Amino acid sequence: MTSLLSFLLFIELWKLTTSETYMVAVKGSPVPSTSYGTSQVGIADWRDCAQKCLESSTCILAYSSTEVCVLYAVGDVIQVKNDQEGYANDKEEKVAFKVQSSADSCTYMASGLLDGIVTPYNKEHIDSYEIKTTPEFYTIAYTYDSNMDKCGNWFEPKPQCSVCTSTMFSSFLKQEPTGTVAEQIEFVSWSMCLFECSSRPDCFMAAVDLGSNKCKVYNYGGVDQFEYSDAPTTFAGGLKYTPASYTCSSNFSSLSDGRYVHTLTSTPYSSYQYNGTAVTWIPRQSCKDADAHLYTGLPGCFKFIRMPWPIKHPQSYSTAICVAFGADGLMPIPGAGGYDVFYAIKPLQRTVDVGYVRDNTTKQYFWLQPQLRLDDSPVIWNHDNPFNEHDCSLLVIGGKNEAERFLGSVCDEPSNYGLVCHFAS
Repeated sequence: MTSLLSFLLFIELWKLTTSETYMVAVKGSPVPSTSYGTSQVGIADWRDCAQKCLESSTCILAYSSTEVCVLYAVGDVIQVKNDQEGYANDKEEKVAFKVQSSADSCTYMASGLLDGIVTPYNKEHIDSYEIKTTPEFYTIAYTYDSNMDKCGNWFEPKPQCSVCTSTMFSSFLKQEPTGTVAEQIEFVSWSMCLFECSSRPDCFMAAVDLGSNKCKVYNYGGVDQFEYSDAPTTFAGGLKYTPASYTCSSNFSSLSDGRYVHTLTSTPYSSYQYNGTAVTWIPRQSCKDADAHLYTGLPGCFKFIRMPWPIKHPQSYSTAICVAFGADGLMPIPGAGGYDVFYAIKPLQRTVDVGYVRDNTTKQYFWLQPQLRLDDSPVIWNHDNPFNEHDCSLLVIGGKNEAERFLGSVCDEPSNYGLVCHFAS
């Protein structure tokens, strides 16, 4: 192996002459929220730091400052600050990218050495990577093989809305999670640790001490506590996320407000709640439970899910809460006699959401899950005018002889005492 060192426009270049692999060094630093260092090396000279990355088969980036040398594996860094106009601080921060190019396209200009250059990799589920430059950032775009989940950015500290069954999102942690470790596997890179959890149906969380060589896998129900960190630490954690409209684009902080977050349907837990420290697991409910009720002529069963009062949420959240407990959605009133069936169940003698809604105040009301309606019995409103300014309805179960049963409601106002949820089995 030979090394060639050249200087031009703050660029330094190491070249592997046999494979046309280069280390291109520029002023800058990895963006913490999308960068997870694989190893910290005790090297004082930044040229030696870059050389260490050059010699590693998995390293893509070396970061060096007056304080530290950190190596990043392929897949473990996405954005790097572009500080070509001068150092952002007194740490003299530099990064060195590993790139590959053919001899006839070799150039000593930054744009030619980095921008648009595609470097093959072909392992750890990554086919190649391409560096794109702007005045503010260097961004590394990865091309994954067919086995890798392409749903969103796994390194962003918030889940990505998508049509995928599940995806991952990650953040730095203040310390390792507490709970039961299902398995420890050899740590190659943070992206591979996340992929390991993503590919396991029972995995809920992957975590690693970036100073160690072990990736820890936690199954659903196996995590008791964890705390995310806004600032970079040596601990990283990634959660498996099942997309739901009311949690999309949440982050670790907003997920700690007690909302129910869905799990995969194959797990014994239908959802969990996170308060910023502790995880509460919600066991999957079913028609086998003692509080389940049958309705003659309909498959499955229904249950009353008690909610705090008052509660403020969009209408879609009512359906999401039902699903969070293992149901398939809100239970409509099946038809004539349905009110009496609900009234006979003591816990239902209150105001409940049964999913009679409309998209906006110019549309007609419709039943959610209309396949559970046995006839077209009309809705009797608790007012002569069906509250034209409202877009939701609530069923008032206050007395057996009450003729006017439905109240209008604005979906996102404090509304109901509970939900009537339908379970398929």
